[in-house]
Amino acid sequence: MSRTYLKFKSTNREDEEQTILRILKENKYKKREKNGEEFYQHGAGIVTSPQLIKYTFENDTIILESWVRDFGFLGESSLEGSSQIFAKKSAKGALKRIQEGLGLEIIEQGTK
Repeated sequence: MSRTYLKFKSTNREDEEQTILRILKENKYKKREKNGEEFYQHGAGIVTSPQLIKYTFENDTIILESWVRDFGFLGESSLEGSSQIFAKKSAKGALKRIQEGLGLEIIEQGTK
């Protein structure tokens, strides 16, 4: 399991959550739940791998996670690397739109 993450300092949780949800909806991400974890999914894996985004608030921090589901739905891949390039590019674009919509600087980013 590998996910790309971005962290931002939250300044107004309610407004930030509404911004995230609006952008996810505009980009046709649908709310899903699996094994008690809520996330948003774009695509069903027919043409390209599903792209997934999850957001959480921890104290004064917004954490955005994104990954693509491996073909066959056997695992997850971060947005790094060249496999599944089209799905990863799409997910990166959605993360960028969320970041721009929030208007906040990234305080930490990486892969976990």
